[in-house]
Amino acid sequence: MNGIIFAFIAGVFITFQSVFNTQVSKKLGLWETNTIVHITGLAFSIILMFFAGNGNMKKIGDINYLYLTGGIMGVIIIACVMKGVGSMGVTFTMILIIFVQLFGAALIDSNGWFGMEMKNFDLSKILGLAIIFLGILIFKWDEINKMFIAMGR
Repeated sequence: MNGIIFAFIAGVFITFQSVFNTQVSKKLGLWETNTIVHITGLAFSIILMFFAGNGNMKKIGDINYLYLTGGIMGVIIIACVMKGVGSMGVTFTMILIIFVQLFGAALIDSNGWFGMEMKNFDLSKILGLAIIFLGILIFKWDEINKMFIAMGR
């Protein structure tokens, strides 16, 4: 149950963050906003670490260096989300992000990549992804239809 609650909270915050960051970037610029986002996030994370942290930073040398690139990925993610929201709107950007995340997660789970436990990826899960993709096509049907009409001329 905790996982569901945390996923729900993350979804809400990702949506708001995407809009807020895009609005800030209109005034400050993409990389300036990205820098502010990460500086404020770092400050908040340090505060949380001191008051609620229960890990051991001395073990950082035991971690695969690839897994320590999350901050770099975060910079790329935030920049891409801001550009997507700015050009396609919040809803369509989030739909595409979620679809690509699910597809990537399915590959990771079904192959056990990056030290994750391998999960069975059966027909029902493939069908679920196909239905989501169909939903994306339906959501953008008018634009897709216009594109095909323009190609047929």
